[in-house]
Amino acid sequence: MPKRLEIVSVNCIVAIALVLRLWGIGFGLPYLYHFDEHFYINTALQLGAGVWNNPPYAATGLSNLFFGEYALFYVVGWLFGWFDSTAQFETTYRSDPTAFYLLGRIAVVALATTTVLVTYVLGSVVRSYKSGLLAALLLAVTLLHVRDSHYAVPDAVTPLFIVLAVTLAIRSLGEHRRRRRWRLVLAGVAGGLAIAVKWIALPVVLPVCWASFCRSKQLIDVSEGKKVQPLLLLAVAGLALGFLLGSPQILMNPAPYVREAIGQYSAGQTGGFEFWQVDEASGWLFYLNTLVYGLGPVFAALAIVGGLRRLARAIRTRECISWLLILFPGIYYLLMGSTRHYFARYALPLTPFMALFAAEVIVVTAEWLKNKKGAGLSWVIFGVITAATVAQPLANSLRHD
Repeated sequence: MPKRLEIVSVNCIVAIALVLRLWGIGFGLPYLYHFDEHFYINTALQLGAGVWNNPPYAATGLSNLFFGEYALFYVVGWLFGWFDSTAQFETTYRSDPTAFYLLGRIAVVALATTTVLVTYVLGSVVRSYKSGLLAALLLAVTLLHVRDSHYAVPDAVTPLFIVLAVTLAIRSLGEHRRRRRWRLVLAGVAGGLAIAVKWIALPVVLPVCWASFCRSKQLIDVSEGKKVQPLLLLAVAGLALGFLLGSPQILMNPAPYVREAIGQYSAGQTGGFEFWQVDEASGWLFYLNTLVYGLGPVFAALAIVGGLRRLARAIRTRECISWLLILFPGIYYLLMGSTRHYFARYALPLTPFMALFAAEVIVVTAEWLKNKKGAGLSWVIFGVITAATVAQPLANSLRHD
């Protein structure tokens, strides 16, 4: 595909993702129908009042982002005469919070849509531009991702930093030594930000650290015959820096946040999160059902096949890239399935990887048919499978207004 056509295709896919996520963005306002939105909005506004630690002591990364957004909103409003003082700013929020919630939701839309673009980059890096484009298209129309991109909560934001961390970790295996080191550090920063936005992103530590191990095996000083010192410390430093940037208040006063995290984990182990005991099935079955419904049966089946294909390749060839792709989604699914936290949105970190795995299966099938039956039939089959995979999630996302 010519480069210009590829760029046009990417822009079209990103535009589709943006429209689907903006459509219905004002749902419910000024009334609040999402249970968690007000926690993150209030925490951000409390920061403006000097309150650094605001219950319920959830992850603070998204609230800190909202704080910067609201600070800019206040400055612009003050310059244009909308607000004469912080007191009037507060009065505006209390009389009608619509603008504040819309700003938060739009920020989430922007970050969630960026995830589609980063998924394209990941697919292009690990296989080809075809895999990247198809993976981006699948994620763009996925109901599970589209639905939760409409709310000012961190669930649809977390996958961006996870996919960015994995992409940078894979890019750190490249040729240029200095760039590799910086990419590894940046992969750690992205992973730390993911954890700061949503604590359940913790398994992202594994691919970032595994990339440093792969790097240390690659780096050999030929002149002295010595292995270059492992880069694990760089990866860990990046992770710590990212978490510090996203959650400075947690490091300043960790006790209430640690208690909250332990309480949430314990609730999941004992049969449900607080009173949200909505399913008697195991967590693994619940999240499998969530993916089948949230992606569509065809999409989910192809993604599972693609994930198993990558796992088999990682075990058989010990290929670092395959391990880096499979580590997070595999460990995350096993860990979340071991709890009884019955929230469909907790499956969101899996969606970009499911899109990539499904895209790889479709592309591999088309390439195999091209070698066996010729280009004409392979393109027909490619189009049919792609249409069948995209149709249901796109229809569901359009219906979800």
